[in-house]
Amino acid sequence: MRGFDDKGKVLKPVPQDAIHFTGHHVDHELVENIEVDCGDRLDRMKAKEPRRFLVTMGGAGAQRELFKAIIEHAIPLIEKDKIALFINLGDHKDNWTWLQEQLVQHKELINTHFTWEDTKQFTDGIRKKSAHGLHIFLFDNTFHAVYASNYLMRVMDVMITKPSELAFYPIPKIFNARVGGHEMWGAIRGAEIGDSTVETRTIPQTLQAIDLLTEADDLLTMYCDCIVKNKSIGIYDGAYKSVELATGKKFNR
Repeated sequence: MRGFDDKGKVLKPVPQDAIHFTGHHVDHELVENIEVDCGDRLDRMKAKEPRRFLVTMGGAGAQRELFKAIIEHAIPLIEKDKIALFINLGDHKDNWTWLQEQLVQHKELINTHFTWEDTKQFTDGIRKKSAHGLHIFLFDNTFHAVYASNYLMRVMDVMITKPSELAFYPIPKIFNARVGGHEMWGAIRGAEIGDSTVETRTIPQTLQAIDLLTEADDLLTMYCDCIVKNKSIGIYDGAYKSVELATGKKFNR
């Protein structure tokens, strides 16, 4: 329980019978399809298709300077068809108001997806086909807002995110600067198991990582190889094992 007291008091530890090692908690469809999705990523890479980047943006409006820099850096790459950029704003309309102001000179690039039905249809449509341009996702409820990122992950090449909850998902990742101090461990973990970059603590470092993962193939190949290996040793099985603990029934694929 270290760090859970606001005055720094050393707390009693969690009882040994109340803590279990499980692994990363990940949606079933993401774990089940790791080999297929990583294979698709490598096929797109070999075919020289635009590299697909997913950016997730929280509701607090934190790190807007970073997001602005990422978008400005990405626009010339989108126009050259080197990358396709996908931005999930969740259910935060204020971020959309802000983003429209930033993109006022590039309205022709924007493709909006504001319903779950449209998001699902679009995502399914690019699973085996090329994707181009700049795509913005915004929803009117939290469930669709959150699950859109999960659904999009399967058809993305790289996700750009702070190293918090999404740090543990099986997709190649660029970790931008953390917001909370505890998020440091998400970046360390991701780098250790080989499915993501180290934490890019500055905007120039984040942009450099985007360029590296756009131009070079070795990093994406390594991340995909590591994700497949990690699945084989159960790293992403945390949700399955938690259900087993709760029900006493083993999950069989």
